Amino acid sequence: MSGLEKINATLHWLSGLSERVPGAAMVGRYIQRSHQNDPVRTALEIGLALFAIRYFLASRKAVSKRTYVPFTEKEVDELVEDWYPEPLVPESLDLVQRMQLSRNPILVGANGPKTHITSPPPLYPVAADDASPHSPSSPGTDSASLVTSSSDLSSDGELIAPHNAIPPHYSVSKAFEPIDYAAFSTKEVVNFALPSLYSFDQRPEVKANAIRITREYGVGVCGPTGFYGYLDVQISLEKRMAAFLGTEDVVIYTQALATATSVLPAFCKRGDIVVADQSVNFAIQKGIQISRCTAHYFAHNDLRDLENILEKVYTSSLKRKPLTRHFLVIEGIYDATGQIPNVPEILKLAKKYKFRIILDQTWSLGVLGDKGKGILSRYNIDPTDIDITIGSLAHSLGSGGGFCAGSNDVVAHQRINSPAVVFSAALPAVLANSAEKSLDLLESEGDKLLADLQKNIQAVRAVLSKVSNLIKIMSDPDSPLIIVQVKHEVLISVLKRRGPLVPEISYDETFEVNGLGQLKRRVSAGKIPLPFSLSGKSTTHRRRRALSNSKVTYDAERVILQEIIDLCLQDGVLLSRQIAIESLERRPIKPALKIIVPQGLTVKECEKSANVVKSALQKVLGKKH
Repeated sequence: MSGLEKINATLHWLSGLSERVPGAAMVGRYIQRSHQNDPVRTALEIGLALFAIRYFLASRKAVSKRTYVPFTEKEVDELVEDWYPEPLVPESLDLVQRMQLSRNPILVGANGPKTHITSPPPLYPVAADDASPHSPSSPGTDSASLVTSSSDLSSDGELIAPHNAIPPHYSVSKAFEPIDYAAFSTKEVVNFALPSLYSFDQRPEVKANAIRITREYGVGVCGPTGFYGYLDVQISLEKRMAAFLGTEDVVIYTQALATATSVLPAFCKRGDIVVADQSVNFAIQKGIQISRCTAHYFAHNDLRDLENILEKVYTSSLKRKPLTRHFLVIEGIYDATGQIPNVPEILKLAKKYKFRIILDQTWSLGVLGDKGKGILSRYNIDPTDIDITIGSLAHSLGSGGGFCAGSNDVVAHQRINSPAVVFSAALPAVLANSAEKSLDLLESEGDKLLADLQKNIQAVRAVLSKVSNLIKIMSDPDSPLIIVQVKHEVLISVLKRRGPLVPEISYDETFEVNGLGQLKRRVSAGKIPLPFSLSGKSTTHRRRRALSNSKVTYDAERVILQEIIDLCLQDGVLLSRQIAIESLERRPIKPALKIIVPQGLTVKECEKSANVVKSALQKVLGKKH
């Protein structure tokens, strides 16, 4: 019998055998018809069946083999005994972190344009007769603790001989230990660090009303509005705020930070597209991140780059189904730079490319426009042209919390979908009522208040402009938030004068950006040792700024700015600097002085205080560059 005859006989036998099985004929007809209608499906099912058989057989084979080394009970106990969990936080803070904690001023009494603080010892204790060039009062104040030479580094970057790392006056054991502020007397200082521009909370009528409201309503609400209902003072503030801004409705939030981080996720979902300025504040960054939408960032205040991104997003979205929602996020005055955007042009682009606008008026409310109604009033823009407006009640209004203004539908949606509204305790009655009283004061005295504020701003800027060879003022001329950066060449010169620079300091992360301005991935370039550490061991820093040929450490800038701040404080002026949680920021923040000009000072007081800042800049950075 030939081979073909054997195969035919076997198939005939199997066919006869299958006919004896109940239901086999019906299954056979089903397979035959299925194969005739869709042979590809038959091949796919056969392939899946073979894969399943192979998978289960391979699994049993793998399980049957021992792929690990058995330990005795004694060896297991030894491993458990040697294991120790990683610390929850670093065991020790670096020099800059200790500096930041130790130099936080302690305010005594009310916080206003003039306030009282305790007088701590100088940051860099030096004997009165010390003529050392390291003296902080001389232009050559040494920050060599932030720089080192290549001879101080081992082959793997460890600091082995920090002979010039910490100068004598940087007494780490004394200057950065906790200070007993109770042992020092208080002194009055001009407050250039207070966001409450008008100090409405210090008005006698506002304080008297706050006492009355506290006695009537208590100090807190202790629950969300959806659980326990609204207070009449909260409803009154929302209506008053809507009338002031010219919108249909307003919903208030307990915290300003929680406003952006809740509003954005309430409207932006996965698949939606958000285009934002690359310098938007931290709250907006987190709101975009939480929403899980697709984010695109355009160059700061660059309308051409914005239009390019909007056009690309709009064109690509037409090819996709279903269509997604598009949002454009900007600020009235940017918290990071103090600059004011060209809202009319941005509004034209948003309408052209079908984008909804989310506007943050945290800094522009109470500063710009008619009676401080914000940047929309400044440009005579109808508030209804902006889909969502958010802001803080803790800046110009001197209260606490945040708000979101828009149409009735926008506000109603948040009352049942915004996490901070649904789950957070509502704004206390005293803060709600105080914010409403501040709005009344803006309405009645706004023209004079804004005029006085602008006079003070221009007085401060006029003095600071005299040291334009040392600094760069980033902010718009009308902004009370003045961001001051030290010029790159000046910073390089200061560090060269104080000590040798680290030979190579640059970012240990590089960012690859696609054509739409999106952050595609992060490429690690290796860890970079800091020039020093308090523990004597090398430390690493995730982000560093590479500045042309000379490399300046990020921490060096911060310490130099802190030195300027300390000199100002010694002469009676309190100011701050840009502070960020570096690991959480979307992009590195360049260190800068942060000066907030209040309305409650006279022009002469502003000029005098600005001269203190100017003198401190010249002492630390040098007069000629």
